[in-house]
Amino acid sequence: MGKKLVYGILAGAAIGAAVSLMNRETREKAVQKVTNLKTDAQYYYYNRDELKQKATEKFSKVQGIVEMVMENKDYYLEKIAEFRETPKLTEEVKIAKEVTNQGVDDVKKAEDVIHL
Repeated sequence: MGKKLVYGILAGAAIGAAVSLMNRETREKAVQKVTNLKTDAQYYYYNRDELKQKATEKFSKVQGIVEMVMENKDYYLEKIAEFRETPKLTEEVKIAKEVTNQGVDDVKKAEDVIHL
């Protein structure tokens, strides 16, 4: 079962890629991206210190964001709980659901009329 799924995904990706490459513009963009990737790889091969520095900077930024979210998670969870408990918000959500459901019913009725 697992192998069939993997083979199916790979086959679907290959077919999708082949179909999309039939378009000239898509082919040109794909070639350009591969060329850029090759150029970047060569550049960073010879400038490993710069690559290391950029990776460290990105990691530090992500780490800072994660730390900020973790520090403020209790605040965020508290605010979410407050919103859930707000009767006005709860009522507005119910009204929005009713309106949405009515709109869906109207569309279904229109589709039924069209298919007659």
